[in-house]
Amino acid sequence: MPQSLVSSTKSDTQETLSQLRHSPGLKEALAVPAPQGRLSCSLFAPGLPLGALIHVSGPHRTEALLALLAEHPQLRAAWLEERITAYPPAFEKRGVDLERLLFVEARCDFFWALTQVVRSQLFKVVLVASPLRGDGVSLRQLQLASEHAHCAVILACDLEGESWPVRLWLAVDPDGGLSLRRQREPFHAEGLRASA
Repeated sequence: MPQSLVSSTKSDTQETLSQLRHSPGLKEALAVPAPQGRLSCSLFAPGLPLGALIHVSGPHRTEALLALLAEHPQLRAAWLEERITAYPPAFEKRGVDLERLLFVEARCDFFWALTQVVRSQLFKVVLVASPLRGDGVSLRQLQLASEHAHCAVILACDLEGESWPVRLWLAVDPDGGLSLRRQREPFHAEGLRASA
């Protein structure tokens, strides 16, 4: 290869690199993306999975959820209860943007309203603060809706009945962080027998 061609290519490369260094969008273009399918959370380092049911237990679970919402001011979220007990000014004091949060009081049609909010695909996070009653099939339908909507449904409530569709079980630590309580066990068919 002729030397002049190599040097001109080298100078062109250096010039291109110099232009790229001064490009305003370079940092954003080269930034490491957040793991796809996860919502970052300072209280739980791996992040929260999107498209899943997540159960949070503990006496300070509301504070932990408010911290999550405050971390993501651009995030659209919904807060559902049978009867609203939440006090929105307290949310605002914790740094939650109330213009990005929808409060839903569902009364007797709670599970239906919850499923419709998830299916709307308008929210990345749906927070449930009233007890859920039902069988595993109802929760499975909710889990499928959350998977389709790519939405984290956070159950900060008591579960009455089967809870096998819940993917992640978290507990609020005394220091305010979230720790893994247990994860859903994978289904194994070895124990099933064919009936004759």
